Amino acid sequence: MTISNTMEDFHQHLQTWIGTDICITKHELRDQDAVSMQLHDVSYSVNPMSIDGYMGPYTLYLHGKGYVSTDMQGTEPLPTPYYEIPLEETTHYEWNDDRFFLKTARGDYTIARK
Repeated sequence: MTISNTMEDFHQHLQTWIGTDICITKHELRDQDAVSMQLHDVSYSVNPMSIDGYMGPYTLYLHGKGYVSTDMQGTEPLPTPYYEIPLEETTHYEWNDDRFFLKTARGDYTIARK
């Protein structure tokens, strides 16, 4: 397991997965989401401070065509051609050969190869 304190190191490793099928799992408060997608690109944005604090100072965008699992055991297409993960200065990054882990104040995310 590799641990990094920088978004740049994490981004460099995640770039090697472009073109592969991935599964993104989010555990946030009492909510759990699962998304499957083919990763086409990875990008970031710097965000202005939001009034409600929902968006962190950065956002990770995982670009690709994907599907979200529904409560009814079905799937629906992602509403946008990307999946976004809000990041903070304190986000904790870990990875190994087949999984990336992000821990934020709001939730935990796992990005795994299919």
